[in-house]
Amino acid sequence: MKIISFEQKYTKELWKMMQLLRDYIVSLEFWDDDMIQTDISKNVAPTVESFLKGELFIFLALGNSEICGFVLGRVKNNEDEGSQIKKVGWIWQLYVYPKHQKKWIGKKLLERIEQEFAKNGATHTIISVFAANFNALWFYKKYGFEKRLITLGKKNNFYKK
Repeated sequence: MKIISFEQKYTKELWKMMQLLRDYIVSLEFWDDDMIQTDISKNVAPTVESFLKGELFIFLALGNSEICGFVLGRVKNNEDEGSQIKKVGWIWQLYVYPKHQKKWIGKKLLERIEQEFAKNGATHTIISVFAANFNALWFYKKYGFEKRLITLGKKNNFYKK
C-alpha cells in the first residue's frame, strides 16, 4: 500500500468516497434539513479545481491497484486574534473504505497530509468531527488530537405555530 498524490483519473473514485463519507455522516442522525444533505457531485469539481490550483492537498491510499481511501486538506493562515500560531493545516475529510479499515491506512494518510502541512509552514493540524462520529473521535484522539473548540447546535422552533 502506498500513498500517492491525487491524479485526475481518480476523480470518479474520489466522488464515490466523498459520497460514502457523506452518507455515513448523515446516518449519524443529523437534522433533516442540514446542509450535509447536499449533492456531493457538486463538490467534486471545485475540489479538483482547488487541487489543480495548488490550494488543496489530496492524497489517495493505493493498494493492489485499488484506491483504499483519501485525505484532503489545506494550509490556512491562522485567524485567531492574539495567537502565536501563524499557519494551521486543516483536514477537511479523511475516509477509508470499511473493508480496508484497521490496516493502518488512515494513519498513513494522516501522516502524509501532516508532512505536507509541515512543508508548507503549518505548525498545527485541525479537523472538525461531528460529535456523534465516535469512530472518528477515537481515531483522532489515538493520534494525539485533543478537543479544542466545541460547537453546539440546536434546531430552532421560532416560526412553528
